[in-house]
Amino acid sequence: MGIYESSNPSYRIFDVRSDNYIISDYHQYRLYLNEANKYLRPYWRLAYKFKDFYEISTMEYGGIAQSIERIQTDKEYAVKMIEQ
Repeated sequence: MGIYESSNPSYRIFDVRSDNYIISDYHQYRLYLNEANKYLRPYWRLAYKFKDFYEISTMEYGGIAQSIERIQTDKEYAVKMIEQ
């Protein structure tokens, strides 16, 4: 679980391939504190799925390298990554 002073608590659930133990994707969940305080109960919501958000087909080196290259060449994509 990651907690930062100016953001909502979050956690990740990793999908791991059973044949080689490589992470194939992860799901990021967030607890929106204003909403939890308003309704007096926690409600964890899916914030994003890694491969969908970064628009890649694999979390292996090639997919991550593709995303890094795109951040360097596609301003709109880069802004999306920063604002997340």
